Amino acid sequence: STLLVNSVARSSTKVYEVSLANNNSITPLEFCESTQSGQWTILDVREDNVLVHKSELLRGSSIAAHQLATRATSYWQVGSSFPFDDISAMFSTEMIRVPSAHDSEAIYTKHNSDTNRPTVVIVHGGPHSTDTNGFASAQLLYLLEGWNLFSINYGGSLGFGQHRIQELMGTVATNDVGDCIACIDSMKGKWNADQLVIYGGSHGGFLAGHLTGRYPSLFKAAIIRNPVMNIASAHYETDIPDWTVAVTDIDEDNVDIAKMFSMSPIIHAPKVTAATLLGIGLEDKRVLPAQGRSWYHALKAAQAKPLVRMIEYPENSHALDGVHASADFAIRGVIFASEAIQ
Repeated sequence: STLLVNSVARSSTKVYEVSLANNNSITPLEFCESTQSGQWTILDVREDNVLVHKSELLRGSSIAAHQLATRATSYWQVGSSFPFDDISAMFSTEMIRVPSAHDSEAIYTKHNSDTNRPTVVIVHGGPHSTDTNGFASAQLLYLLEGWNLFSINYGGSLGFGQHRIQELMGTVATNDVGDCIACIDSMKGKWNADQLVIYGGSHGGFLAGHLTGRYPSLFKAAIIRNPVMNIASAHYETDIPDWTVAVTDIDEDNVDIAKMFSMSPIIHAPKVTAATLLGIGLEDKRVLPAQGRSWYHALKAAQAKPLVRMIEYPENSHALDGVHASADFAIRGVIFASEAIQ
């Protein structure tokens, strides 16, 4: 008998076949074996037939029907009226592996026509999540508006082994920040280092705060969604206080508020020079609006007086994924970033 599962594998999501009759051997199905990025997801299984969905940034969605007995696979493009063939021909994707940085990996999506373009550095949230370069309308918008994308999977991202997840416990603000810097440093001479913008939400916003505060000359701008800026106060606000205890590796029966605060981006706010755009979901119970608002006011008081704007979205929570909010923040982000690099 066989069990089928989809699971993150480094910077991609693949479909795996688990043979229960053969010592539980695990192998990826042939059609996704060589995939380095993108998301394969099981939709349905009937007898020997498997229906799967693939999401790719440059190619959108496709459906594949795979027969386990014959290993035959058929493919269909979803939404074929959109010019994905033309779009995919405009860009190329490169996997950047940085073993020294807790086996970090980055996905670099760039224009084929010009190497001197500005770049959006994307840091995912979680922190135990992964950027697999699946389709995301906001990211495609940046590409079509002339930007390159550099998506970092720092140590602690899913798909790189349980030991990497455990390593991040108690080392947030150190390991993850250092991994991001190592990935960025690996690109010296390969991009326009004078036109970088950081983009992140939740823990990605936490990292954006640390990176712009501790490396103030590195980024021209930051686009931040519902960020964690003060772990100490978040511990008493969030609907998952166990998260604040876990990432700081603190005894939940003896909470060390001073340690939580010392690991927070808010202490670095006075040094920020990057123009900053904040998107806040007013119904967010995971990271309350007070977190983003505290960053806004801290930057307003910062010595460098960076440009800072905050947009609050009613009836939107942590993901900021309402139809209006997601589109509005994406468009405003592109405009804000473009103005910041001029």
